[in-house]
Amino acid sequence: MKDYFSFSFLLVLLTIFFSVTAFGTDSPEGLQRFLQRYPEADLDGDGILSREEARTFRMKLWQENKSAGEELSPPVAAKERPVVTLGSPSYKDLAYGEKEFQRFDLWLPKGHPLPSPTLFYLSGRNTDGDLPARLFRDCLQEGWAVCLVYVQPEENDASEEQWQDSLADLRTLLTFFSQQAVAHGIRPDSLFLYASDALASYALLGNLLAASLEESSIKLRGTALYLSGREALPESLKSVMISLSQEHELPGKCALFHRTDLDPSWLVFSENVSEGLCSLHPISENETDLHILKTIFLFFHDSLKE
Repeated sequence: MKDYFSFSFLLVLLTIFFSVTAFGTDSPEGLQRFLQRYPEADLDGDGILSREEARTFRMKLWQENKSAGEELSPPVAAKERPVVTLGSPSYKDLAYGEKEFQRFDLWLPKGHPLPSPTLFYLSGRNTDGDLPARLFRDCLQEGWAVCLVYVQPEENDASEEQWQDSLADLRTLLTFFSQQAVAHGIRPDSLFLYASDALASYALLGNLLAASLEESSIKLRGTALYLSGREALPESLKSVMISLSQEHELPGKCALFHRTDLDPSWLVFSENVSEGLCSLHPISENETDLHILKTIFLFFHDSLKE
C-alpha cells in the first residue's frame, strides 16, 4: 500500500512537472495548455493565465502536497538578491467582497518560495499615489508579499451603526483571505496589518476582529498604527472596540507609533480602558518618514519571530 501511495504521489508530481516544463509555461501557448489542464489557476477569472498565476497555483499544489505529509523542498532562494523595486502589482484590482470598493492589489516577492508572510496595508481609494513604498520594498526584499487593501473610510463623526458596517467589511476581508490566501501566494498564519492616520482605527479594529473569527486560519503576527498628527479616536468607535477587546484577546502584537503630541483619546483608550490594548511608541519630530517606516518594518520582523 505504501509503495502504491508513493507511486501515485510521484505520478502527481510528474504531471505538475510536465505541465510546467514540457508545455513551456513561459510561452502563451504553454500557459493556455496549463489553463486547460488547471482552469482553477485563473485566479482573477479573466480567462487569461499569467505567469504569476501559474506560479502561484503551482506553489498551492506544492503546499497541499506538503500538508499531506510528503517531504518536498521549496525552490531554493538565491543567497544574494538585487535591491527590490516596487513596480506593478502581481495582481491588480481583484475583489475580496461584493461591494464596489472591496478590492485589493497584491505584490508577490520574486525569487522567494510561496506562500509567504504578507503585509496588509489598509488604504482609501484616493491614496494610490501616497503609498509607503519603502515599507513595501523592505517587505518584498525579505520575501514577504504586500497586499494593498481598499476599505471604505468613515468620517470622524460616524455613528456606531456605521462602524458596525465597517466591522462587517473587515470581517468580509479576513474571511476571504482565510479561505483564499494560499491560492494567492499568501500564508494565512503569518499576516501583518498596517494603517495610518484616518485609517489607523481600521487596523486596530481588524486586529480585534481577527481574534473573534471562528474556524479561521487567519493569524495576525503584528499590527502597526501610525499617527502623524493629533488624530482623535472616534467616540462612536470606542464602544465597538471595547466590546471586542473584552471578549477576545489580541491575536498578535499591536503597536501605535505616534508623534509626541498624540491626541489624549488614544492614551485614555489604550492605557486605561483596555488594559494596554496597544503599546505606545512616541516618535520625535526630527525622525524622517523613511526612518519611521524602517522602524515599523523592524517591528513586523521581530513579531514574526515570536
